[in-house]
Amino acid sequence: MFSIRQNSGISNNIPEKQLMNLRIIVLYICLSTLVLSCKSGPPKRPIVWKETIGYFDPRRYKGGKITYNTDVGQYTVSYNYMTDICYGLKYSMRYNINDPEEIEIDYWNPIFEKGEETYSTVATITGFQPETFFSGKGDVVNYYYTVNGRKLKKWAYLHPKHKSLFPGLDVKQCYKVEYWSENANRHKIHLDEPLKCDEVITE
Repeated sequence: MFSIRQNSGISNNIPEKQLMNLRIIVLYICLSTLVLSCKSGPPKRPIVWKETIGYFDPRRYKGGKITYNTDVGQYTVSYNYMTDICYGLKYSMRYNINDPEEIEIDYWNPIFEKGEETYSTVATITGFQPETFFSGKGDVVNYYYTVNGRKLKKWAYLHPKHKSLFPGLDVKQCYKVEYWSENANRHKIHLDEPLKCDEVITE
């Protein structure tokens, strides 16, 4: 008579030590997958930007702080800045309505709100600085303007597309600069409004 030996499975063909190692590897993979799934959490909601105005007040906040209004209240958050901070400074910006502390600031676009009294004069371009690792906000233009006999040396970030928007921008050229009646250091240079350097602006 013939006897038939039934194959009892993979364990008969793999040494016990190797089988134990295989089980440990499978267990490690399962645990790693579980940990990663817990860390990732629920999927992040999409970014939906909404425009607002950012207010800087170095008298109230000594560090890098910006205050802005949202649909769900006012926020004051820290930000990594390299800008010519002065009292009253405001920028156009936007926040993510699904996460109001996530923001983007238009450092190249300081603004004045309706009703703020401003004056205008001539600014002369003195040089440029390319974006660096430390600035991280874009290229910079240097210039000066004079208010009541006082020469104010300033700089501002350029629009990310400034090379196509202002292809003729160069040193010794002059442009309109608008400054606040309460603080002449708070200003905005209008690179879309070139002027003659000896031009007198009448308000």
